[in-house]
Amino acid sequence: MYNYYMKKLTVTLLIISAFVCGCTQIRTADNTLSQIAPANSTQQTANQENVLSTREQPNNKTEEEEFLHPIDKAERDCISKLDATVAMNECSYKAMDAWYKEIDKYLEKLKTVTTEEDFADILKSQENWKKFKDSEFEAVSIIMDKQGTMFQNSKVGMQSGLIKQRALFLKEFYEILSLKN
Repeated sequence: MYNYYMKKLTVTLLIISAFVCGCTQIRTADNTLSQIAPANSTQQTANQENVLSTREQPNNKTEEEEFLHPIDKAERDCISKLDATVAMNECSYKAMDAWYKEIDKYLEKLKTVTTEEDFADILKSQENWKKFKDSEFEAVSIIMDKQGTMFQNSKVGMQSGLIKQRALFLKEFYEILSLKN
């Protein structure tokens, strides 16, 4: 959840920066924005109005929603309906389980596009990642358990984010290797 708000803040700051510097284009890539070229004042005003009018339409998907993974969307929707931290944690634990399933899914897919020897190396890497993950979970728990109940949401979010990161890495790895075959 922390990553969700940090990305939202980053995008907002970049949009404000684009308006201040007078850029003619704002390109979206992986939930980040980049400035392309300075504009003259007429182009700048027209672009700002176009971007603002697009963002003000309530029925349009936001850029963030457009790139939001279905697991992240389900977690966000689940959390948005709740007030209690314990219940919110349950949403994140469900997301964590879904990310574990993604890891398993992409490990199985990797098995189909690699040699036995290469897949054995991937499994060794996965075992090393599990040790790393367990160590990170322990570190996050040591810090967050001392804080209070609100920090439990951050703890579960950080843990889920670590698993998500691995799942997306394996997916990308599979997609790259699939292109080769």
